Amino acid sequence: MLPKEEKVVDATVLAVGPGSKDHTMQLKKGDRVLLPEWGGQKIKQGGDEQFLYRESEILCVYRE
Repeated sequence: MLPKEEKVVDATVLAVGPGSKDHTMQLKKGDRVLLPEWGGQKIKQGGDEQFLYRESEILCVYRE
């Protein structure tokens, strides 16, 4: 369950890094995820605003 006070954002994963030798990434490009409203690292790329999140910050992955 999510806390009532926290707002969340529905988003689509645009890219996923390689992970590390100790951790294989579970996310893949195109996954729909639920993110906390506050968090991530904001970046501007070509006039667009994007956010970078660690996999551990993602609250939920929608699976079919």
